[in-house]
Amino acid sequence: MNSDTQLKIQAYLDNELSPGEARKIAAMLSSDRDLQELYGELRATKEVIRANEPELKVSDSREFYWSQIQRRLATVERAPEPKMARPLWIRLLAPLAGTAALFALLMAVMNPGAPLSPGIGGPVAKADGNRPMHGEVQDLSDEVSSVTFRSEENGVTVVWLTDRQ
Repeated sequence: MNSDTQLKIQAYLDNELSPGEARKIAAMLSSDRDLQELYGELRATKEVIRANEPELKVSDSREFYWSQIQRRLATVERAPEPKMARPLWIRLLAPLAGTAALFALLMAVMNPGAPLSPGIGGPVAKADGNRPMHGEVQDLSDEVSSVTFRSEENGVTVVWLTDRQ
């Protein structure tokens, strides 16, 4: 006898089977002695549990208990989460860092022709007095150097690579 058969015997005892399955299990019970013993043990266990189950009677109504549960849930939902205290230096530096980042972004947007890193590039000449033209010098290696020229007015970037030998 396998565990599926045992579970079906228990479901048969609890009237949880479809009529067709119930007929199959009843036929198996009439022909198999081990299944009859299992069915008898399960029925006796069910009766012992039913006979010895304590009767609990509540003095208050069901609605009274549900109203208490609802009130407690409402107070839990309204209670704010406890905030963790942050150190003073974080509370002071966070707004300052945000302000500095906003200022840097504003400066980059308001003056797009200015170099972002100090010492590299910078205004070389003014084309028609309106927008600056930029040149940057970078040392890529000991053997090659480069000069970059940008004209924002003309939308041109020229890069010169020179051999140092």
